[in-house]
Amino acid sequence: MDASGTVTSTQLYPVLDAGNVVVDLLDLDGADWQSHDPGAGLTMGDPEHDTIRIGNTWNGSDYVAPGPTKDRLKAYAADLRWNAETGGIVVTGMDIPTDDRAKLLLQGAAAGIADEDTAEFVTLAGSVTLTGAQFKAIYAAVFAHVQACFAVQSGIIADIDSETITTFAEIDAVAWP
Repeated sequence: MDASGTVTSTQLYPVLDAGNVVVDLLDLDGADWQSHDPGAGLTMGDPEHDTIRIGNTWNGSDYVAPGPTKDRLKAYAADLRWNAETGGIVVTGMDIPTDDRAKLLLQGAAAGIADEDTAEFVTLAGSVTLTGAQFKAIYAAVFAHVQACFAVQSGIIADIDSETITTFAEIDAVAWP
């Protein structure tokens, strides 16, 4: 067995639980694997395969790797949410950055600048002069965008928990703001 748990030697034999999941690998050193008793509730699996890993399931003809875990699916969804959240948005024709620093600057400007006063801001296309009212509108749009991203992620997490979503491809198919 290598460091990843993959078996490439036919000297190691799989031990299966009642659900046909490989729970152990035995080195029987040439003993008759079919007559070996692995213990209560366990059976010996077919060793005639190139690669067998603990956690794989015997499907009757091959050892199949388990699908992605719920934790890995949720982490993947969180990564996609972060990319959508920080990828920027267009507000009144301006490409607005939505990274954390830009969100803080917009929040401060929206709270601290009177509607009629102006300040400089750098969009993804370049520098612009905005009024306090424009900062407030842009920050409201950014905030709504972020909340929409979190809402999509929350829906994905609920679908993962209910096992409606079980693959990375199903997460990729979800529309993000």
